[in-house]
Amino acid sequence: EADGAGSVLNLSMLAQVSVNPADIAGYGYGFSGQTLGTLQATHGGTIEDGDLTNVADVALVLDGSGAFSYSQISSLTGSAIALPSGTFAFSSLADADASAFTVNSGVTLDLPVAASANGAAFTVSGGALSLPELTSANGSSFVVSGGVSVTVSGITTYSGIGTLEASGANSVLSFPNLVSLTAGEDQYYSSSPSGFVEALAGGTVALPALTQVGGGPVLMEADGAGSVLNLSMLAQV
Repeated sequence: EADGAGSVLNLSMLAQVSVNPADIAGYGYGFSGQTLGTLQATHGGTIEDGDLTNVADVALVLDGSGAFSYSQISSLTGSAIALPSGTFAFSSLADADASAFTVNSGVTLDLPVAASANGAAFTVSGGALSLPELTSANGSSFVVSGGVSVTVSGITTYSGIGTLEASGANSVLSFPNLVSLTAGEDQYYSSSPSGFVEALAGGTVALPALTQVGGGPVLMEADGAGSVLNLSMLAQV
């Protein structure tokens, strides 16, 4: 960590950080509960990490005052990051598998080349999220609130255990080209939902191209005044 004005952590030659969660007692916790290592730049501290391209099982702790180079990172897996206010463009990040991103009000997160986010979690509460090249997000969760709109246009099929949710007035989660949704558990052996598609408290979830739902049980609901679940092409559940 680099914490405090004038503090510098020089990792200028380090290309990869990979932590075994079983071997540490770290600062942060991933969305699935695993313990993570920590990279922290706070209260004016600086991490010099210009060659760092691969990060695994790490909690990135930023408060907006520290300096941390992230535009060169191409792989961020099994990790967690809650962003302070501002705009963050992870311009090289292609692989975000199993990572958790929290995008609160006042934050813009741009992942312009991210193609894979399998098993990831995106929680957008009033912020802005851009994923223009994402084509694989099996088992991931997208939870949108705070009156914002998130569109993921590159996903055509989805499988696994996850949640697609929009809650609150004017909150919209749209997968305009999603054709097939397959939940993660066999429908013949489990009565508990393993997939959740929920428009709540005035939110909208739009899956206008969806024609096939399979696998384990999927909970699909629109609950609350003004809530809309768009399944306009689905003929059979």
